[in-house]
Amino acid sequence: MEIKKRAINVCTAILLCSLVGCSMPGAAGDAVPGDTPTEAETTQPQINTDIDYNAGVSDDKVSELLNLDQYEEGEIKSHNVEKLDSGEIPARDTVSIELAAGNLTGLLPQTISKDVSFVPDPATGEWKIEKENCTSWVVDNELFPASRWKMTNASADYARTLMGDKVPSDDMGDLYIKFTPNMGLFAFRLTEDVNDPHEHLFGTMGNGVLTWIGRAGRVEQKFKFLDGVITDKGDITLNATTDEGKAQIALTRDFESIGGRVYDIEVLGGAGEDKVYKEELPTFNVASKSMEGDFFKPAIGVKKENISPELSWDEVEGASCYAILMIDEEAVNWLHWYTVVEGTHVDEGQFKKKEEGYVGPYPEDTHGYRIYVVALRCEPKEVHFVLDMSSGDSFETKLTSLNTGVDGIVGNVIAYGMTEGLFDHTK
Repeated sequence: MEIKKRAINVCTAILLCSLVGCSMPGAAGDAVPGDTPTEAETTQPQINTDIDYNAGVSDDKVSELLNLDQYEEGEIKSHNVEKLDSGEIPARDTVSIELAAGNLTGLLPQTISKDVSFVPDPATGEWKIEKENCTSWVVDNELFPASRWKMTNASADYARTLMGDKVPSDDMGDLYIKFTPNMGLFAFRLTEDVNDPHEHLFGTMGNGVLTWIGRAGRVEQKFKFLDGVITDKGDITLNATTDEGKAQIALTRDFESIGGRVYDIEVLGGAGEDKVYKEELPTFNVASKSMEGDFFKPAIGVKKENISPELSWDEVEGASCYAILMIDEEAVNWLHWYTVVEGTHVDEGQFKKKEEGYVGPYPEDTHGYRIYVVALRCEPKEVHFVLDMSSGDSFETKLTSLNTGVDGIVGNVIAYGMTEGLFDHTK
C-alpha cells in the first residue's frame, strides 16, 4: 500500500508541474549540474567556416605542424585532397614532403621523402597531423668513412661503457673515434615494422678505433658494426661490438667532427710533412657515360669485355696530368685501375689490359666502385700501386704516395674528384 501511495503522489506532482510551468529534475531538455553530453553529441565535428576543407591544408600550416624550419630545407611537393563521407572527418589531405636534413657536421646529408596525411580535428575543426609515412630515406655517407670525432672532457663513466674497466673510474680525459675508410653504404628497410618517420634503422658495415687520452694514460679499443639508427636531425647511433662486448656509439652534439691533421697531432703525436689530408683538398666534378642508372655497364667487367669506363672531368688550374684510380672499398680497397693521363677525358675502352693499368671488376654479388681522379702538378715519383689486389691502403694513403713529384718536390697533389656506381655482371 505504501508503494502505491508514493507512486500516486509522484504522478500528482508531475501533473501539477505541467499546469504551473515547473519542471522535474532530470527531465528531458533540462541542464542539470554534473550532466555530460551523450556519445552522439561528442562525436559531432566542429566545422570551422573559415576553412575550405576541399582546398586542403595550407602550405603555411603544413610548415607549422611539421616544424619544417628545423630542417635545412623542406619542400612541399604535392597535395592530394579527398572529400570523405564520414560526418566526423569531412576531408583528408595527403601531402608529399621532401626534406634536406643533416647534422651539425655536414658529414651526413640526408634526403627524406614523406607522405603526411592531415585531417580536421573533430574538437576544433583545425587541421591536424593524422599520420606520417616515409617513402624514401637516403643518406649520403661519402664523407663519413675515415671521419674522426672528439668528445672533449668526457667522463670516465661514459668511456667505460665503450671500453670497459681499462679506463680508470676516477679519470677525466678526451675520447676520440676514428672510422676506417672501408665502410658500406647505409641501406634502409622501408617496411611497416621499422617505418618510423623520425628515425630509421639501417644496415652497413664498418669498423674503427676508440682512443681515450686521460690523466692516467692512453687506452685504445677497436670496434666494428653492422647496423645502427639515424634520426631525421642527423644524430646517429651505431650498434658496435668490441672486445668488451656490445656497445652503442652515439654521435650526438657532445661529439665534434675533427680533421685528420688535428687527429694525428692529438692522438698520434704529429702529422707528416708529406701527408695529404683528403678533407683539406679542393674537389672537382667527374662524370662517366659508362653508366646505366646507378650501375656501371657490364662491359667494364672481367667476365664481359674488360674495357675501362668513359670519364670526363673539370680542368684544374696548375695541373699538368691526372691520376685515375678505381677502388672497390667494400673489398678492403681492392685496386682495379691506376694510370696517369693528360687532358680531361678518357674514352670507353681506352684501357683493356692489366699491363695498361686496368682490370675490370668481377664481384660475386653487387659491389660499389669509386673512381677517383687526382689533379697532379707533375708526374708522381716512384709510385708502385699493385693492381688487382687489396693492399688495405685507403685512397687517402694513396694520395700521400702521389704527393711527391718526379722532381722530388712535396705538394704534388692539387685536388681530386670522384664518381661512383654499382656493378653486377648479371645486370
